[in-house]
Amino acid sequence: MKIISSLKLCILLSLFGTLAYSCTDEYITEENYYGPDWDVKTYTIYPEDWQWDGSRYYCVVNSPKLSELVYEEGAVLGSVFLGEMGVDEVQYLLPYIYTNRDPDTGIPYTRTISYDYNIGSICFYCQYSDLDTSTPYNMPPEGEFNFKMTLFWQNL
Repeated sequence: MKIISSLKLCILLSLFGTLAYSCTDEYITEENYYGPDWDVKTYTIYPEDWQWDGSRYYCVVNSPKLSELVYEEGAVLGSVFLGEMGVDEVQYLLPYIYTNRDPDTGIPYTRTISYDYNIGSICFYCQYSDLDTSTPYNMPPEGEFNFKMTLFWQNL
């Protein structure tokens, strides 16, 4: 009987201690938050935004939150939305590699959509396996491309 009473007392004291010490006046704010952080931003690239560098199309965008901390110790995750929003849109992680056949000639080609980044900027790429720019599937990308970029870093 004495053991059960002692056990009940230990449990009661443990609960009281947990409640007493879990209540604090310190709230999690920007000043005292130490943990993972992230930022999500979408970019829309229009056909006239793409530039040709001799082997692929590219478009550079500013990314002010892509700091030295994110670049050196964080991570950047990119995806592209393809299809019509609300109808058949699908989000693909980058790089996105798609093989298709030219409807007129039946010749296969591959389109690769990718990105790289540096402090303060992200560069999107669209490259076709056939580097001949006179072919219809190697002209500047048609339509809008919507990219979602997620930056992760550790707040120290």
